[in-house]
Amino acid sequence: MRPTDPTPASRDRAAIFPSGGRRPKRAAAGMVAAAAFAAAPGDEEPGPRSLLLITLDTTRRDAMGFHGRTPSPTPHLDALAAESVVFDDAYTVTPLTLPAHSSLLTGLYPLSHQLRDNGIAPLPAEATTLAEMLRGAGYRTGAAVACFVLDSCFGLDQGFESYDDVPRDPLKTKLFMAERPADRMVDRALKDLARMPGPFFYWLHLFDPHFPYAAPGTEARPASTPEEMRAEKRRGYLEEIRYLDRELGRLFDALRARPDWDDLAIVVTADHGESLGDGVEPTHGWFIYDPTVRVPLLVRFPGCAPRRSGVQASLIDLMPTALELLGVERGDLRFDGVSLAGVVRGESDELPERALALESWFAYTNFGWAPSEGCVQGALKYVRSRHERLFDRDADPGERDNRFAPDDPRARALRMRLDAALAAPAATLRPVGIRLDEAAQRALAELGYIHSSALDPAARPDFTALEDAEEHVEVIFLLERINTLFAQGRTDQAVQLLRELCREAPNAAFAHEQLAALLLTLRDPALLDEAETHLRIAIGIEPNRGKSHFDLGLVHMRRMGMQRGRETEGRHRREAIAAFRCALAVDRDSAQAMANLATMLRFEADALPGAETAERAALLRESIALFERYLTVVEPDHPDRVKIEAALAEYRARLESIEAPGAGGGR
Repeated sequence: MRPTDPTPASRDRAAIFPSGGRRPKRAAAGMVAAAAFAAAPGDEEPGPRSLLLITLDTTRRDAMGFHGRTPSPTPHLDALAAESVVFDDAYTVTPLTLPAHSSLLTGLYPLSHQLRDNGIAPLPAEATTLAEMLRGAGYRTGAAVACFVLDSCFGLDQGFESYDDVPRDPLKTKLFMAERPADRMVDRALKDLARMPGPFFYWLHLFDPHFPYAAPGTEARPASTPEEMRAEKRRGYLEEIRYLDRELGRLFDALRARPDWDDLAIVVTADHGESLGDGVEPTHGWFIYDPTVRVPLLVRFPGCAPRRSGVQASLIDLMPTALELLGVERGDLRFDGVSLAGVVRGESDELPERALALESWFAYTNFGWAPSEGCVQGALKYVRSRHERLFDRDADPGERDNRFAPDDPRARALRMRLDAALAAPAATLRPVGIRLDEAAQRALAELGYIHSSALDPAARPDFTALEDAEEHVEVIFLLERINTLFAQGRTDQAVQLLRELCREAPNAAFAHEQLAALLLTLRDPALLDEAETHLRIAIGIEPNRGKSHFDLGLVHMRRMGMQRGRETEGRHRREAIAAFRCALAVDRDSAQAMANLATMLRFEADALPGAETAERAALLRESIALFERYLTVVEPDHPDRVKIEAALAEYRARLESIEAPGAGGGR
C-alpha cells in the first residue's frame, strides 16, 4: 500500500485522546443530593431551580451595555442584567479558554487542576465538576460548546449526560469547523432544552467574539494606516458582540415563553477578554492586563432582587456559589473560590479579605519565556514575570505606570498574598498528557493557536532566569499577522512571516515546527531541505516533539519518491523509519505514525536480499503488529481503515509464505 500522508481530513479519536489517558472517576465522588426536590404539602418552599450557564468566549467586560458601553451593542443581555445581580469587578483566572473554563467548572485555580494552556492536557479525571455535583443531586445535565478547544477529549464533558462539541466527520474533506456560529449554537440549545425536564443544568458556550472577527452579514472595510486597522478591528469585534446578543435574545425569548422561566437561574460570564491593542498585545493570552482578565458577570436567581455589587469576584467562585444557591451540599469538596450566594441574595457584600490570583503561562509553554502571574485586591494589581510590576488602577486605569519598588509595603503585601495562595492550593491534581493528531492540531491552528509544546506546565520555572515576554512585543504582533494569514488560507504569505518569526525567536521550537509543516503543505520538492532544517532545529530545542519527528519522516518519504537509486532510496527509507519510531515513542497512539512506519518496514523487507528471510519475517511481523494496533485506535468509519485491513491481509499472507516449511526460513 502507499504510505499515508495525513491531510486535514484524517482524524482518529484515539490519537487525540489516547486510551488509558483518563482514569475512571470514583462513582459519585463527593456528591450529595439536595435534601428535597419538591416541597411538602402546604410548604411554600420552591422545588429545585434549573441552572443555565452561558459563557461568552473572548468577551471584554466593557463591551457590554450593562457594564457601561454606549451605545449598547447588547440590548438583550442588558435586559437580563436588569433582572440580575451584576458584579462590576469580576475576573477570570487566566486569559486562555480551556484552563479558564476548567476553573469555572471546578472552583479551582489552574495551579490546582494543572491546566495552564490550551491543547496540552485534559482536565484530570480526579477533578469534580459542577456538572458531576448536580447530576449526582438528580439534575439532568447537558452542554454545547462552539470550538474545538473545548472538545470532549479535553475532559470538560465530565458529568454531562450530553456534550455537543464541534462535529467531526472523517469522511469529509473539511474535517473540523474551527468554530460554530451563535445561531447554530442557539438552535442546538433550544433543541436540547426542549427535551430536558427540570431540574436541569445546561452549559452553552459561544465563541463568536474570538479572532478572527467576521460576524455573519458583515464585511471587512479597507484599512491602510495603523489607526484605521485598529479602528476596523474594534468595529469587527463589536459586530461579533452585536450578533451574539441578537442570537441570545432569540434564546431568552423562547425561554421566557416556558412555564419554568420564573424558576430558572442564569449565569452569564466570559472566560476572558480581548486586548484589541490596548496595551502590549493584539488579542489575548500573553499577559494579565485588565482588558483580557476583567470579565462580565451577571447572576439571575429567582427570588433575588436585581442589584449591582462591587465585590471582587472570580470565575473560581461560581461553582461554590451555584451549589449553595441550588441547595446542593458540597460535602468535603474543597474550592479555591468562595461562595457569593450571600451577595446574590442581598444579605451582605462582605467577603473574607483576599486577593484574586491571575496567571498566564502561554509565553512559557510556547516560547520558553517567563510566565506571568499576579493578583488583584481593590485597585491594586501586582504582576511578576521576569520583572515585578505594581499598578494602581484608580490612578492609572490603563496600567501603564509601573509603581513597583522593592520596599513598597503594598507590593510586599500583595506578593505575600499571592505566595500564600500558591502555597495552599485546594487540590493537587496531575493531568495525564494528551497528544493531538495532525487534524486536531490544524483545528487549533485555525483558531490562531498555532503552537505545541513539550514543556511541562506543572513544573515551576525560575522566572528570573527566563526572558520577559514584554521585551518581545514585535514577535507577539508578528505572530498575530501569521495567525491572520493562516486563518485566511494565505499559506505562502504565512510562510514568509514564519521565516521572519524563526529569525526573531530562534529558540521557539513551535515556530520552526509550524514553518516546516506549512512548507510540506506546499508540496514543492525544492522546499524539503528547508523543512528538514527547521524540523531538526525544533527537535534540537525540544526532543520530545512528536509532530516534528513525524513530519521529518514525511520529508524522507517524499524524497524516496523523488530520488532514484537503490542506495539513496534505502537511506531515506531508514531515515523515515527512525523518525516514525521517534514519533511513536512520544505519542504511542498516533495512528498515522503506525501506518507509515508499518509501510516503511515492509518496503525495507522487500529491499532485503532473498537469503535474508529471518530478517524479512521479523520486519513483516512488526508491520503486522503495527497495523493490528492501528485498527484498535481508529474509529470504525476512519477513511483509511479499509486500506489498512487490505494491507494487513497481504502482509499476513507474505509472512505465511516466508515461514512455511521448505520456504527457506523455517518456523
